[in-house]
Amino acid sequence: MEPLKYMKKKPLLAEKTSNESFMTKQNNLDTHADDIQNTIKNIAFFRPPLLGEVWRGLLNFQRMNFKILNKSLAAVALIAVFGSCDRDRNTTGWEYFDDMAHSAAYESYTPNPNFADGKTMRNPVEGTIPLGYEPYLYTKTDEDRVKAGKELVNPLEPTVQNLERGKQVFEVYCMNCHGDKGDGKGFLFTSKRYPFPPANLLSEKMIIAPAGEIFHVVTVGFGVMPQHGGQVRPEDRWKVAMYIKEVLQKQ
Repeated sequence: MEPLKYMKKKPLLAEKTSNESFMTKQNNLDTHADDIQNTIKNIAFFRPPLLGEVWRGLLNFQRMNFKILNKSLAAVALIAVFGSCDRDRNTTGWEYFDDMAHSAAYESYTPNPNFADGKTMRNPVEGTIPLGYEPYLYTKTDEDRVKAGKELVNPLEPTVQNLERGKQVFEVYCMNCHGDKGDGKGFLFTSKRYPFPPANLLSEKMIIAPAGEIFHVVTVGFGVMPQHGGQVRPEDRWKVAMYIKEVLQKQ
């Protein structure tokens, strides 16, 4: 028995058109695939050189960094070497204007072979006084204190400016012991940092004491109170005495 033979139908016009459209699309896909493969080949062909350039750039960057690092280390080493070259571990050993670092003149307290006593500091010539200095002829004794109170007279007038200046000087040199009111209760005594009670400037004894006596005590001191003649100018000493007599003792 013969096998059945299938008869092929003749394609209709619509089927023929569909097949042609399919083949066209297939050809387009094949062409597009070929383009993609060519592109991949081109990328694969040029990729090694691109990677090589990048690698060389990285190497150059690293070499540049190593050069900068080496230069920095060399600079630090030079600073350390030259900075450690000192004379006594307190200086760098480098001097600019060495005539200023090492005075050609003798310093005040250095030995001096030019004088018989070997000292650089000299005493004033006997019988001379500094320019503008006013000698004080009274000493730190009770007799001279009374004498100064009788002979010395305040040459200044009790003006507002003089009293204000006297207050300023009093607050700097006197208030810590005698107190801001002059009653002898200053901070150094009330805090028990100073064991001796300061004088009460408001006492009857101080009220009847003349201004010249206060000026004398400020100048040369009294008892354990040190002298302030070397710290306070004569004019300001008179203003302090004026402030005590005219302000504190009249409150």
